Amino acid sequence: MHGGSFQGVLVRGRKVHGGRVLSSLLVGFLLMVPALTVFADEVTVISIEGTPVSVTQVGTHNTSTLNPRNKDTVELKDGSRGEIWGLQGRAGQCVDINLSSPDFDPYLVLRFGAPFGEEIATDDDSGVSDSARLYGKLPRTGDYFITVTSSGPGEEEGKYALDINGC
Repeated sequence: MHGGSFQGVLVRGRKVHGGRVLSSLLVGFLLMVPALTVFADEVTVISIEGTPVSVTQVGTHNTSTLNPRNKDTVELKDGSRGEIWGLQGRAGQCVDINLSSPDFDPYLVLRFGAPFGEEIATDDDSGVSDSARLYGKLPRTGDYFITVTSSGPGEEEGKYALDINGC
């Protein structure tokens, strides 16, 4: 679903492989993190299907840089560049995902099951100013992946902030 909101989206299933790896790693990692808003100074990066995934959770403020010299910036399936963040979610859990950048026009993609798995929602300009925002209830329990990239050809570079909150 496009346009920033995915509340009430019904996802019809095709099986996506690779989610259990993240679930196991995320569960172990999240048990060590307090349930408060976290400003992620150091981010754990894991590899899923050969793709670097930065581990995050609801209640975090994350910052990074889209840049080919950043080892976490990857080439996306369409040839653009992006960074992928992974989190575990529950069916019906409300999330508010905001991406902002002073350097590029942000674009968000939310996927389920794998870094390039089933697309749940995308957004370009639903946030404040030129920021991207996805808001709504997650359709099912499992591993979600947030792709951070720039709008258009996806070749822009720069710093960004990714806030993931409950609602």
